[in-house]
Amino acid sequence: MEYSSPKLSDRIILHLGYPKTGTTFLQENVYPTLTNLQYLGKFYPKKEIDDENTINIERIRNYICNSKFNDLNIEKKIVSEFKNITNKNTTYLLSAEFFFDIEVNEIRNNQVEIVMLHTVCNRAFEFFHKYFESVEIMITIRNPDTLLHRMYLDRYSYYRHINIITYEKFLTYQFQKNDSFGNSLNYEKLINNIEQEYRNKVYFFKYEKLFNKDHLEISKLSKLIDTTENKLIDLFSGEKVNVSKKKDNSFQSREKVYPLFLYLFYNKISNFAPKFIITIIKYLFDNFKQYHKVSNVIISPEYKKIREYYDKI
Repeated sequence: MEYSSPKLSDRIILHLGYPKTGTTFLQENVYPTLTNLQYLGKFYPKKEIDDENTINIERIRNYICNSKFNDLNIEKKIVSEFKNITNKNTTYLLSAEFFFDIEVNEIRNNQVEIVMLHTVCNRAFEFFHKYFESVEIMITIRNPDTLLHRMYLDRYSYYRHINIITYEKFLTYQFQKNDSFGNSLNYEKLINNIEQEYRNKVYFFKYEKLFNKDHLEISKLSKLIDTTENKLIDLFSGEKVNVSKKKDNSFQSREKVYPLFLYLFYNKISNFAPKFIITIIKYLFDNFKQYHKVSNVIISPEYKKIREYYDKI
């Protein structure tokens, strides 16, 4: 017997990821300016979590991305929050890239089994269709070379602790695991495993095309979020976009790694050296940077497939 419940609203758009694909720019500079829908994502300025008009997105993520799904007690809490803010004739937009951050989801939920991204999409459709007439999923994607390199840089301290020092090691680690962030970039596998009835409600947007103001990409986004193309072009032409691009360009051809000799030296002396020596070495270890070209990295067959499919989208 199919589950039935009163609909809270006619339409909701879910922007679920990926991280490092311009999500913060959209959340801070685009979504809050929209007048034909209500933005429910990461509020700017941030509101208190117990604010009655705030949706606890963390709870929704933990529910949908956790291996324990269909917990009615949690579902009731989520629905109760939506009831406080929704009305029938309003379109809502929920945006949080951590739905697609498979590594963070694994760590935070202490999952026995990783929930793959196509399952996240299917669960999101299943859950929100109970309470909204129309559910659409928006997925922002990015050149995998740049995206993986940004992830490596931003989480270097974490990878260092599991002895992943170089970018080569990082890529090897990413494509040896089926449940890694790297393998989650297999967009072809993602779309093919979303339930057939939902596939025409999934929209991919390329970071590079949006920020280069590609006409077709801007047009597609304007229709989805019900705004004008000219407004989006203005928003993607601002000074904050230029700052973001400069940061990206500085990352694309170089990687930050700790010198191997310093790493080994620190580990060798840490058990017997005086405390002040260890402090100095640790300071150097945490601040010394070595750069070399990323273009020398060996590409695995899995990574090659991801690159090729990205160009087809």
